[in-house]
Formats: sequence, C-alpha cells, structure tokens
Amino acid sequence: MIGKIFILCFVVLVALSCERSVQSKAEIIPLARWQHPVTLSIENQDTTSIRDIVIFIKSRVSCMECSLPVSISVIDPDSLYFLERHTLVLDDSNYVLGSCCETPYRRSCLLAKKGTYRFVIKPEGSYEGIEAVGVKLK
Repeated sequence: MIGKIFILCFVVLVALSCERSVQSKAEIIPLARWQHPVTLSIENQDTTSIRDIVIFIKSRVSCMECSLPVSISVIDPDSLYFLERHTLVLDDSNYVLGSCCETPYRRSCLLAKKGTYRFVIKPEGSYEGIEAVGVKLK
C-alpha cells in the first residue's frame, strides 16, 4: 500500500513539473491607432524550458488575413540587442471582434539568462483599430 502511494505521489509530482506556465505582457494602444513602439518587459527565471514566443493583437476590426509589417527588438538581461523586421500574419478564421489574434514570432526558444527580457515592437506604419499589443511566452 505504501508503495502505491509513493508511486502515485511520484506521478503527480512529475506531471506538475512538466506543466508549462504562460507569461504574457500587453500594452493598451491609445485611441486604437498603433503608430508608436510598444515596449514589453517579461521577467525570466526559467533558463531550461523550451518555449514559443507569440505576439498577440487585440483589434476592433477584423484581422482575418491581414499582415502588419513591424520591427521587433529583443534586449536580453545582459543588454544584448537583436533587431529584425518581421511581418505579423494574422489569419484567425475563428476571430470574434474584440478578441485577440495570435501569431508566432519564435518557436522552440530557450531564454538562457535569468532576468528581464524586453521586447520592443514598432509598427512600420500606422494601424487603425488596434487596441492592444502583447507578447506571450508559452
């Protein structure tokens, strides 16, 4: 009986340790007109998990089959800077006005340093109807 309880406790602990937490940060866009960079800071304590980085957009207009050119800068805890142009391709056929569209930015990433990672997302134009922009680590 004690052996079965030990095995059950072990299985529960392993299952809980494999559960991934999702971190997210968003910024509200004034007047629903996105034209200035958004800086989002996420604190990282997990240096061993492989995660996906997702950009999400909350819009009051349909974002089915739209693409938004942006520049994304990532600054790690040691102030190393990475800048690239990226197109956020938003194609969410299940989209409901006022909800969020998600688009992958990086898949299977390892944030190897503890500390604050900053994501600066700058639109390459002025986009109407965008109410919030965010980043999610999952």
